[in-house]
Amino acid sequence: MALLLAEACARAGRHDRAALAYGEAAGRDLSLAEEALAGLDALIAASPRLAEAWLLRARIRFDRLGFGQWP
Repeated sequence: MALLLAEACARAGRHDRAALAYGEAAGRDLSLAEEALAGLDALIAASPRLAEAWLLRARIRFDRLGFGQWP
């Protein structure tokens, strides 16, 4: 559900909200990390100054390495 929200927000131009939704999706289910990372990469390409997207992409990659969840 969060991925659907993220894609809708990205299409509507609400990149900040889309980034948060991608992060939420990957945070709830790490099996969605690939889709979330692809979406975040697209957001970063469209809005390179979007700090939330950069941070969430780093968090997802960190979690995929198995170092645990962020607070």
